[in-house]
Amino acid sequence: MKLFKVLIFLFFSVLACNSSFSDVNVKKLNKYKWIEVKTDNYHVITNATEKNALKMIKDIENFHYFVADLLNTTKTTFKQRVPIILAKNSTSISSLGIPKDYSGVFVRRQQEEVIFANAQGFRSADRGSSNGRSTVLHELVHLFLYGVELPMALPPWYNEGIAEYLGTYRERSGKILLGDMTILQHRFYTLLDPLNKVKGIDSESLFNVDQAGLSIKNKNTSSESKFLSKFYARSVAVIHYLNSDPARRNKMYQYLFLLKKGYAVEETFSHVFKMSFSEFDDLVEDYINGRTIVARGFNIGKGGIEFPAVEYEVNSLESRNAMIAIVDNISYLSDTFLGEGTRDAMYTDLEALYPGILE
Repeated sequence: MKLFKVLIFLFFSVLACNSSFSDVNVKKLNKYKWIEVKTDNYHVITNATEKNALKMIKDIENFHYFVADLLNTTKTTFKQRVPIILAKNSTSISSLGIPKDYSGVFVRRQQEEVIFANAQGFRSADRGSSNGRSTVLHELVHLFLYGVELPMALPPWYNEGIAEYLGTYRERSGKILLGDMTILQHRFYTLLDPLNKVKGIDSESLFNVDQAGLSIKNKNTSSESKFLSKFYARSVAVIHYLNSDPARRNKMYQYLFLLKKGYAVEETFSHVFKMSFSEFDDLVEDYINGRTIVARGFNIGKGGIEFPAVEYEVNSLESRNAMIAIVDNISYLSDTFLGEGTRDAMYTDLEALYPGILE
């Protein structure tokens, strides 16, 4: 088994504040019925039903194709299948050692990636809103951003904001829609003032947050979780505003391109947007609080997005094999994320169930 100790990149989606760490419940995980679905790009392991698993893989592959097209990257397969552990509900994701308030996690160690996601309430893209689908797609965006070479910087506000934004992906009446506020609405609760208006974008501090500023530092993370919740809300508000107009979207890409070249945050912002951060904040807040929030639409079919047929293989997993695969992937998570002693307890419990499995 692969016993990885070092975490290079960790991105996660937080549902609410007051996060608490969860132990890996090996015994509970072992009792679930696990299946796997493989395509050229992904290796999905889930305790959902086969029917739901196939819906998930169809949406994942369609989204893969769409985002590759949107980012103007070559639509090729990854060097190796990316493992995705899709938990069917909150109990399952918690049993994986993911804090109960976290809906998903994307881990990147050197050139290998793993996604964990809570797919509770999953509905396919043509069946309306679904937080379960949004969680899965959010983590896939992180995978894409770090799996392709883009000519622009990827600051945390862009990473998280665009992941939230693209995670609203829906298919309706022959179109792909992005930016559905019924999906994003829950994000803004932490920014509401007494009059239920979104306030506190503070783009100057937002644009200066680096990845280290989003890392988990200790178990007592209630204040960190509150910060993260607000960070996601501020980020997606900015991304939604910038994507609602082609000229603003072009400025966003110009800004990120110049950051990639090494130019400073403040001077580049002033140069590109021709305004102060506070003026920008007012525009974003007026947009989010207004009635003219714009969803982007893309045609499906001839002349638009034409999804290719995807071949897949589905198998039931024996409990022992399922546990090997799941624990291997959990081992990508750092000790800081899992909590002190969790990793050793996980291996002890696994060895008790299947003597010799760690040899």
